[in-house]
Amino acid sequence: MRRNIVCCILLLVVALAMPTRSMAQFDLSKALQGLLGPQTENKSVQRVSPYKLIAEAAPEHKQITRTWGYERATIEYLGASPLAASAMPQIDNFVQSMLRNMGIVEGAFSLTLRRNGTGFIVAGDTAIDGDYRYDAESGRLNVSAKVDKVSYPATGYIKMEGGKLVVLINAMDVADAALMAAPEYRNDPNIMTIYGLLQSFPGVYISLLLHRM
Repeated sequence: MRRNIVCCILLLVVALAMPTRSMAQFDLSKALQGLLGPQTENKSVQRVSPYKLIAEAAPEHKQITRTWGYERATIEYLGASPLAASAMPQIDNFVQSMLRNMGIVEGAFSLTLRRNGTGFIVAGDTAIDGDYRYDAESGRLNVSAKVDKVSYPATGYIKMEGGKLVVLINAMDVADAALMAAPEYRNDPNIMTIYGLLQSFPGVYISLLLHRM
């Protein structure tokens, strides 16, 4: 059952934040220091909207309808808070540790997107179907998958970089899906602290890099 949930979250790019025993490897204190430390924002610097850059790099729908192989995942922050941005390296280290512990490495799974708005992911010997909606003007993405009659929705963006597909999924959706799949983790103070940080600093995305297969 738990393995099926993990595969479903992968379809939503949710497995990257699924709580596991590797939580102890996450240095929460450093992340909090990054968020609460004495930093100031240089308001004179004009910041180009990351969503505008994503829209400019958004591929046509026909360009994404194929099978894509997973290469790596990172944390990407699209918000405007310099305090939150300073904590991202720690959170990214946590994600990378989880990926290694779960055996999620290059070649571990593939994502197929069809023109009719359906798709599926193959993770090991497990395949799970899902649906998606993609807006090529903005790069906006909405996905949903169902495991054991429970739907797991998520939102994000798609862009192309050097002929490779980059899928960004909102980390808040990741957290909601993880707690929906395993509500007992609401009793873990570390997990709920991270959940609170995501609520306080929107704009955290899990970014997947995928290549053509």
